[in-house]
Amino acid sequence: MSNISSIIFYNIVFVLILFFLRKGQRNHVIEYLGVIMLILLAVFRYDIGFDYENYYKDIYTLKNAFDLYGSSYVFNKMEIRMEPSFTFFVWLFKDFNNTFIYVFAIYSILTIGFIYKALKKQNAVFWGMFIIITLLILFRTFDQIRQCLAMSIFLYSLAYLDGEKRNLMRYCSFILLATLFHYTAIIMLLAILLTKFKPNIKLYIAVIILAYIIGLAGGWSKFIHFIFENSFMYISFLDSEKQMVQNTGGGYIYTAITIIYTVLMSISYKNSLYTNLLFVGTVLFVIASGNPNVNRIAFYFLIVNALSFPLFVSSTHRKTIMKMVILMLCVQFEVRMLITESSGCIPYDYVGSENFEMKKLRYRNRN
Repeated sequence: MSNISSIIFYNIVFVLILFFLRKGQRNHVIEYLGVIMLILLAVFRYDIGFDYENYYKDIYTLKNAFDLYGSSYVFNKMEIRMEPSFTFFVWLFKDFNNTFIYVFAIYSILTIGFIYKALKKQNAVFWGMFIIITLLILFRTFDQIRQCLAMSIFLYSLAYLDGEKRNLMRYCSFILLATLFHYTAIIMLLAILLTKFKPNIKLYIAVIILAYIIGLAGGWSKFIHFIFENSFMYISFLDSEKQMVQNTGGGYIYTAITIIYTVLMSISYKNSLYTNLLFVGTVLFVIASGNPNVNRIAFYFLIVNALSFPLFVSSTHRKTIMKMVILMLCVQFEVRMLITESSGCIPYDYVGSENFEMKKLRYRNRN
């Protein structure tokens, strides 16, 4: 597909998915159709996402290692940069043709499944999925498959950190489960601390604006470069051209919308935990200045948008404001797709295409 054809395709599919989810509020069978359509879109994708090629190579490196050296050597002696769960999934499907398709599929099914269950717990499936789609979180799940599965588990676990079902032991158990899929998930144990603070909206707004101004002046880029340059853990990842890329216009649109969320969620619905999580995520996103390693941490906090926005829609009595925010979300979705801020998900390709049969991967600019 061409870029324009892909954008049209995504719009049609997403409208149909949201239509089924909307109608599914009264009929679970119709709701399941929407979820299944979403899963099929993910499972049958091919060469979608910036990291697809890297995962493709990693999967076949592990597959060949299993064939040559056996499972015992790979699991016990081979140095692998991925989490054990990734190696396990490759082992599980190593005897299948096109092993990589099955590995990508299991990650997509689990990720969408946890997101759906998290939204279902809050009776927020339609508006939650609306956010997952319009903020391009879904595209991120096509790209960063390991972390996004961990993020989806964190989203699900929030039910045990806030409200009547609060259970810290269960919350910690799910975070440890998420860590099996991406080590960075362990940092979300710190979210427990955010339940202790009552949001100070004026202070939050001031901090976000100040951070934004410093970012525009390039202060955060220099700060992060200094931290990475002087950290033995991250020195191998430091690359001034790749790591210190400033946010694009679409990124700033996303930041602006997140700031609006932080304020609106606090004013319209008194959920201290969601407000605090969004505040931390927004500040981290602004500080990141495009640095992917910092952004990865920020997105754990920002995925809470999928839970906070449905509360805003259901609680606000100012329908005009609500409609304006929804319109803004739709507009920024289209703009970010047009300027290709789509995590490498445009153009769309699928299993069974000519590129798939030839195992042809698209060119990816590594600069």
